[in-house]
Amino acid sequence: MPYDIFGFVERRRPTLGPWLSAFSVGENVHLADHFANEIFGLAKFARKDAPLANRGLPEDMSLEVQEWMASVTKAGMEDDANNGDHGHTYATLEELKKLNMLPSSTWQVVFEKIYGLQQDFGVPDAELRVVLWANW
Repeated sequence: MPYDIFGFVERRRPTLGPWLSAFSVGENVHLADHFANEIFGLAKFARKDAPLANRGLPEDMSLEVQEWMASVTKAGMEDDANNGDHGHTYATLEELKKLNMLPSSTWQVVFEKIYGLQQDFGVPDAELRVVLWANW
């Protein structure tokens, strides 16, 4: 059974409120790899001491993440089953840069898109983040 990664890159809204979704991480990274495990603890045999693992979801998550979570919860209630989502976590670009670990080639695509957002919108590292979770 595959171990899929889902999530979004978000940027802080200039005013109070939920962050703004920029793009889906799953469009680029959909399977766990060494980087996902080492940093986020997202893998079938997860690294227990991954520095950014299992932080939960941020309170000010984007509407897209809120909608995803609501739809998964609703589907689980209708099927009377566990939806399988787990490993919820998030990290700002600032936190990721402090770890100083080279991303895998698939994650490099995500970082290139993030850096493009920074250039286009002048967003500081602390105001860009990934919100991630996995599903079996």
